[in-house]
Amino acid sequence: MKTMKRLSTMLILALLLVTACNDEEQLVPVNPNPEETSDVFPLTEQGSPQVKKQLTNRLARMLAKAMANPRVRALVKQEVLKQRDGDYNVLFARIKDVKLYPTSADPVTFAAYLAQVNGLSKEEMEQFLNRMETLFPLAQIAVPELTGKKVEQWNVAAQPLQVAAYHAEDKETVTAFDVQGQTVQLPLDREPSRLTAVISENERLFAYLVQQPVDFVSVATFLRTRTYKYYLKAAVYDFYNVRTLKDMSSIIPGSGYEGPGDDLPELCEGLDGDRVYNNAKDNFHKIKFSSVNAAKDAEAWTAGGYEMRTIIVIGNGETDVLWTLEKIYSVDRNDLINCNVFGGNCSLSWHDLNLDVITWDPETMGMQMYYEHIEEDGSGSVVTLTISATINLPGGLGSIGSSIDVEIGNNDEELGGAIVEYCDNTDGDGTQYNTGSLKFYVNQ
Repeated sequence: MKTMKRLSTMLILALLLVTACNDEEQLVPVNPNPEETSDVFPLTEQGSPQVKKQLTNRLARMLAKAMANPRVRALVKQEVLKQRDGDYNVLFARIKDVKLYPTSADPVTFAAYLAQVNGLSKEEMEQFLNRMETLFPLAQIAVPELTGKKVEQWNVAAQPLQVAAYHAEDKETVTAFDVQGQTVQLPLDREPSRLTAVISENERLFAYLVQQPVDFVSVATFLRTRTYKYYLKAAVYDFYNVRTLKDMSSIIPGSGYEGPGDDLPELCEGLDGDRVYNNAKDNFHKIKFSSVNAAKDAEAWTAGGYEMRTIIVIGNGETDVLWTLEKIYSVDRNDLINCNVFGGNCSLSWHDLNLDVITWDPETMGMQMYYEHIEEDGSGSVVTLTISATINLPGGLGSIGSSIDVEIGNNDEELGGAIVEYCDNTDGDGTQYNTGSLKFYVNQ
């Protein structure tokens, strides 16, 4: 076992959330100048949290009543099993126009049947659908996997599901409806005893207004409606990561660090210093929650899994600015935490990620990097996370002092950050870091 030491650091990170809200506003206004919009986060005419809550409750009640029909159950199961975005869900914008009986001459669609069974006129349903499309484009029907209960095992011939209406503001319980319209409060800190459908806001997609320009033109459209175009978040972030790496390669010849200079071995004298002689890329190896409470607080069972975002802050000594690489990844809930039916006796597990980061050139990037972890909720408004840092350059060459703004959702769960030192061990599993909420390893 190697003796672990830490290189002294002057890295100072200040996190500031800046947000403003107006409870009386029902819409987020469209930016009249699309060029002033965020590179990543879309600016849309989506409804306020209050409007989305009303629409979520109404759709949940309507679907619960329709669950009496085995064909509705079969269609929902069929669509969520396609896992188009990697999870067991389907956008309402997609399923609403699917025919309920595709092999027959009956033209009734999923949405039309919801109207019929809930006693809505054609005009009332059109108004509801217009509100859903305009104000709640990321509404989804999900059937989260539970411990020992797989979606594939859902017996649609005999088992109507209760339907929960989940909102980001729900902290302790979520309201669910059954086929008779009766309600029950389900605890969020433990899984229900049976499979449950959930109406919620999708966390893996961005929805942009059709007329809003985007610069990631090479990213495939996930879905397009009259009002919105949808993109996978992971694909969008990968686009910007590639662009950042190209910018780095223009400063770092050869697109990365090519080996130590004559004086670099002295930087890690008495420390591990594996990176000095290993010019392989850093590897974001694996994660594990620091505590059961941290795992439960980060995301409820209603989401089905954890939608994680890791922001890696990197110095740029040539221009005295900060770069960021962002890793978007999803982890099934059961891969990180398992509890009994009462929500107790929980066990936590390590989950391997093995995500490439970058070859670390200390002369340009400095002696520290910073990993900030966020569990994305996917709803609410956008706020700014400002990261200010001073990163040491090697050999007494000074420091990189700058700040960078990162946009996150106001309901996202911040899991904290940790400093990764250039001279840390990268053999085997590498070095373990702990933010207080999340443990992680970085190796090579």
